[in-house]
Amino acid sequence: MRKITISCLLVLFISVHFAYTQNNLLPNEKVIGQLNRFRSDYISSMINKKPDIMTAYWAEEFRLMPEFQKVTLGKTNSAAYYTAFFNRFSKSAYSRKEMELLDLGPRL
Repeated sequence: MRKITISCLLVLFISVHFAYTQNNLLPNEKVIGQLNRFRSDYISSMINKKPDIMTAYWAEEFRLMPEFQKVTLGKTNSAAYYTAFFNRFSKSAYSRKEMELLDLGPRL
């Protein structure tokens, strides 16, 4: 009984240890470059009021879920949402910051 308890605790410790150590993994340079390019394109789209810059990154089945708004389905409807947004609000500056990068590996 004691061996089983020790074995279970050891397995639990190892699984918890590996779960928390994966947060130290950094994505490769290609992924970081793609994210930086997306950020710069998104910023230029917001400042220049051109949703076409962003639509290059969207699939046809794109789902936009803005806060406090209904979900917008499709590339055309999402572009129309941003066009209406740009017409309604004026922006003098816009920025995006990297908050967290998680390497999902082969899951995508």
